Amino acid sequence: DKVSINVKDAAWVSVQDADGRRLIYKVMQPGDPAEVVGTAPFKVVIGNASQVELSYNGKPVDLADKIKGTTAKIQLK
Repeated sequence: DKVSINVKDAAWVSVQDADGRRLIYKVMQPGDPAEVVGTAPFKVVIGNASQVELSYNGKPVDLADKIKGTTAKIQLK
């Protein structure tokens, strides 16, 4: 399974796989997209989430209803 992340403004991103391994844990900058591959389900936490485009196995993930304040928490299965 693959999670792709692209940011329009600086955003903090954390993705953990089913085994609890941190696949990404950093502040991402515009123009520096990331892709991580691992075993679902993924636990994803994003700061400044309104500035992040997320896709799971090639399909866009709508974060709008997951954002509280500026942070989104989502599980991708």
